Amino acid sequence: MSRSLAGIFFLSGSAALLFESLWFRQTLLGFGSSVVASTLVLSSFMTGLALGNAAAARFGTRVRRPVRVYAILEIFVGLLGFALVWGLPKLGPLLAPLLGPMLDGSVTLQFLRFVVAFACLVGPAAAMGATLPLLVRALSRHPDDFGKTLGALYGWNTLGAVVGALIGEGFLIERVGVTNTSLIAAAMNGLAALGAFAIARRSPERVESEPGMSDSGRAIAGLSARAWRILAAAFVAGALLLALQVAWFRVLLLFVAGTGRAFAVMLAVVLSGIAIGSLAASAWMKRDLSADRHAWAVALFAGAVGMVGFGQLGIALFDPALPRVVVLSASGISLTLILMFPTSLASGLLFALLGKSLNDELAVPVRSAGLLTLVNTIGAAVGPVIAGFLFLPLIGSEQTLLLLCGSYLLVSALSIQWAKVRKTWWNAIVALLFVVVLATFPSGRLQDEYVPFVLGSQLLGPSKIIAHREGLTETIHITETSFLDEPVSRMLVTDGYAMSNSGTNARRYMNLFVQLPAAFHPQIQDALLISYGVGNTARTLTRTPGIRSIDIVDISRDILDMSGFFFPDPRENPLHDTRVRIHIEDGRYFLQTTDRSFDLITGEPPPPNIGNVTYLYTREYFQLAYDRLREGGILSYWLPVEQLQGSEVGSITRSFCGVFENCTLWNGGNLNWILLGSRGALAQASTDALTRSFQDPRSHADFFDIGVESPAALGALFLADPEQLAEISDFHPPVLDDFPLRIHNWLSPPDVSKYIEISDPDAARGRFARSKWIRRVWPSELNRQTHAQFRYTRIVEQAAGHLATTDPATRLALLRDVLEATDLVVLPQRLLYGDPRALAIAERKRNASEITSAHAFVLGQGALARRDFAQAAAYFEATATEDENELHPLNLAAYAHCRAGALKDAQVLKRHYESENLRERLGALVISVRNEAEVQRRGLQAAADEHDDERGGEPCPVLPDQP
Repeated sequence: MSRSLAGIFFLSGSAALLFESLWFRQTLLGFGSSVVASTLVLSSFMTGLALGNAAAARFGTRVRRPVRVYAILEIFVGLLGFALVWGLPKLGPLLAPLLGPMLDGSVTLQFLRFVVAFACLVGPAAAMGATLPLLVRALSRHPDDFGKTLGALYGWNTLGAVVGALIGEGFLIERVGVTNTSLIAAAMNGLAALGAFAIARRSPERVESEPGMSDSGRAIAGLSARAWRILAAAFVAGALLLALQVAWFRVLLLFVAGTGRAFAVMLAVVLSGIAIGSLAASAWMKRDLSADRHAWAVALFAGAVGMVGFGQLGIALFDPALPRVVVLSASGISLTLILMFPTSLASGLLFALLGKSLNDELAVPVRSAGLLTLVNTIGAAVGPVIAGFLFLPLIGSEQTLLLLCGSYLLVSALSIQWAKVRKTWWNAIVALLFVVVLATFPSGRLQDEYVPFVLGSQLLGPSKIIAHREGLTETIHITETSFLDEPVSRMLVTDGYAMSNSGTNARRYMNLFVQLPAAFHPQIQDALLISYGVGNTARTLTRTPGIRSIDIVDISRDILDMSGFFFPDPRENPLHDTRVRIHIEDGRYFLQTTDRSFDLITGEPPPPNIGNVTYLYTREYFQLAYDRLREGGILSYWLPVEQLQGSEVGSITRSFCGVFENCTLWNGGNLNWILLGSRGALAQASTDALTRSFQDPRSHADFFDIGVESPAALGALFLADPEQLAEISDFHPPVLDDFPLRIHNWLSPPDVSKYIEISDPDAARGRFARSKWIRRVWPSELNRQTHAQFRYTRIVEQAAGHLATTDPATRLALLRDVLEATDLVVLPQRLLYGDPRALAIAERKRNASEITSAHAFVLGQGALARRDFAQAAAYFEATATEDENELHPLNLAAYAHCRAGALKDAQVLKRHYESENLRERLGALVISVRNEAEVQRRGLQAAADEHDDERGGEPCPVLPDQP
């Protein structure tokens, strides 16, 4: 009977974990995923578990057939659990009229969230909480059975939860969807119930009243002081383990991308440790009935190994035998095992040992198990709140780990049984180990060693960390790349993942989130920005003429508070604009509950594979956005194809176009695509309005900053219209709330070649020419210029390094063609790896007493882009002894002299060039790219022939000695 029930409880544990994960997924759709909302939902669930524990402790002795009652509870959990999965998302729209007026975190809103979540979850959670005490009652026929029975049941149930955590996120939700996964979980509950009924029929299970209980079933009056101490130890142990889990996850997310699969693996490691510890305790108590006398030492061991694990993370991080891609993989199993498993295992041991000590005091198994799980569950509910809302923001994750691990000393003091403690060398070693580890905890290692190692994989160039904050929802680092001691760009790194930055490539597509819609809807008045990022999009909104209100919704107050690092000048900070209203809330929940409407909705969401961001890419989310748009309003949305598989891109596009019939795709550069969708058909854009937007000083500066220098260049970003997108995406199923893992919950390198085929400028120009949408919306007067501009989009992509090789010879060949065939200013500088902000700094410091080589090179970039060839040659000659960015300045100087008409100077530089023996080194590169460069020249020759600039003589060669 005991083995059969253990197997049944294993199945029950799998179903329980599946349901828990599904309930939390569904509640975020109904109540939002802000940190407060998530905490309230967790608290309501834990409260339900505690009520079930309390009911078992209070009334469990009245149950004469506990196995049958257990079977009934399993059926109840399965039925109500499935109903919740189906019904929770539907609560949001139903409650929106009630909750909408309470947006922006009012106390009343949070109270109502808790009440509704509690009302939904209390039933199945309480039933789950009562199952363990009932089965302990059924199997504990003798006082000596309690400890081993508790450990075995708890261990097998937790092992089942491990399986549930892994198969849910790793297989079921992706393959069969959320609803069908809940049906599978309900079927598991049903199988467990059938098995329990079969056991109850096969084996006599009528259990008599336990000692110390009256006929009425009332609980024993009063608890001994010893029992209270054990319960206090169980409470503190539960709080510490769950608080540690919050701190562990925060530390590990510095090294592991926070995908759903990574969270499932981390949870599985914790549960595995608890399960193995509980089973080990059961085996220990079979051999030694007084094993619980060692509970105090196990508590010290739990704290000690937690501190040691943090100190030893470097074993995996810095081991040269382990490739970084493995160590920093999506699962991060090696790091997780080192940090979390030992303390989790000790916690499983401790739980069973404390239960044995408690039952020795009470001698009522069902009450002992009920009270133990009750206080442990309450502690588990309190611990994460204290850690997340108090310790992490105040003292940081490293000191939180130290404090929590050190607090196991309190658990040890509460659980020690002085009468049973034997003065042995083993006890002395455990106590000494804890003291030594506590005294030698490596404070400062996280920021001094671990974080720089991780950020080293995220930083580009000579960057440095300039700010650090541990907030309620994430650990934030801001890094800076500087030039001449002034910042050029800054990067936002949350939990070790580079989320956004203020560099040129990021500004390009984030500015276009606003500039593209504004081209087709010149009367945008009310805008909504979901996810603030570093503020690139928000700043463009504030600089767009005609906008009267800007609502910004973000889940993290800490990220908004750090906006000043990206806008040191308060006048430039978009959050200081009087038209801006800030909402600390989940963006999807905001759309669901607000009654306002907008002309433009856009956003800077995190990558869709991270956390629950996938729910910002489902068809239901896009429908919410559509419903909040006015007629003619536009949604612009990020499609980060460089981070997605082809099937994911197709599924997202299918979801978007399934809501927006007028959907189009645009190239934001650097494989950051932009989906545009309008509510209703758009009127034809006005050539005059587009021209005025480029002539407006602020708008012109923003367009120029990202290298879009004319209305035609804006149109040449077009990739596909609704009919063409249907051809691309129709083979892929849409991303739905019920199938969220059609955007995978892990990170994997995409096949970029597939995206290059779609974004190929020649193919895009053909789709532009055939597009019915373009003929209806794009000004016909700009068609000819736009067709010509497609020639240069290829060079923009090559400057970013995505459509072809970026070796020096090719870049120089393209540079010559752009300079001779166009009057573009930004693109030539980009081909030389330049940055507009670095150039602005260089120009500002041009009169410095000493111009460094790097300074001169950047000034040369600017002069060359302006076609000031004589000045460019002078600057490049000042850097001719150094190889800057793989583009030797001597080549640039020779070319600039040639274009300036100083052919003799060019010949001198050619001989100097040859004397440095560079010809052979670059000659091979010239040969390797000659064919490709020739294709580029032919493509640009038509534009060169039409160019108004009269050039005398033959074009200057890219390299002085190139034939």
